[in-house]
Amino acid sequence: MDSTVQCADLQELNYAYLVMAREMAIKDPACVRLRLGIGADTARWLTSLPVTALRRVAEVEVLLFVPRFDARFWRQALQGAQEGEPELQRMTRMQAVLQAARQVEYGESEDGSGRV
Repeated sequence: MDSTVQCADLQELNYAYLVMAREMAIKDPACVRLRLGIGADTARWLTSLPVTALRRVAEVEVLLFVPRFDARFWRQALQGAQEGEPELQRMTRMQAVLQAARQVEYGESEDGSGRV
């Protein structure tokens, strides 16, 4: 794949993520903290920006967000999806929600400050 295409794809992915995060932050700030791991300060910042500014932020050539789960979780999730095991898939979804809730409950934040 051409690196120009890959960079354009990353920019589109970044933009879609930022727009979704902004919409979630506007509608339900607690939801954006739980589902995306975005702290209150960043959520407020996102809601104050126009969509055109989000496009400019997204124009970097690297991924702007980081998956929150470790390799063990991803192995389990991918294995469950590949094998089509409903029980493993259900347990993986539950684990994801519980881990995200723990991050919010214990005040883990994206800036390391302990505030969410």
